[in-house]
Amino acid sequence: YQTDLTGIQFVDDNTGYATGESGVFFKTTNSGNNWIELPTGFIRNLNSLYFTDMNSGYAVGDSGIVIRTTNGGTNWISQLSGTDKNLLSIVFANSTTGYATGGEANNGQGVILKTTNSGLNWATQLSGSSMNFTSLYFLNPDAGFAVTNSNLYKTSNGGINWNAIAGPEGYD
Repeated sequence: YQTDLTGIQFVDDNTGYATGESGVFFKTTNSGNNWIELPTGFIRNLNSLYFTDMNSGYAVGDSGIVIRTTNGGTNWISQLSGTDKNLLSIVFANSTTGYATGGEANNGQGVILKTTNSGLNWATQLSGSSMNFTSLYFLNPDAGFAVTNSNLYKTSNGGINWNAIAGPEGYD
């Protein structure tokens, strides 16, 4: 099988998911020994995925696509993201509060999105940067971090404010 894979997550020792270009999605139920392809019905590149449990998962990708499954990847539905920017990373702090990030590398327009209703609606957050956000991580619904190619950002209030913080020592 020839395709670029861009995201992977395991929800337990046996069940894992992977996604990539042209909307491909794979699932394993035996610790990665065998993978089956499940069609998403979407052809845009999917760059990241996140499952909040064995059945409920999300994938984000090019042109602002956000898709959701509630049955372990068997069926997918599109969610309105409110952006046409490429989304590169998605994470959920709990079953209802999630964040997605990305942007457009060529024109320096970063974006951070937030949902508080399991992905049904997404709101754009003011990130404090025009850089392309490549990844993010949340410790809980309020405390999170996001990275651009050259900066780290932190929020302690659920993304209402994002502040640039010092990067790793020795990094310019």
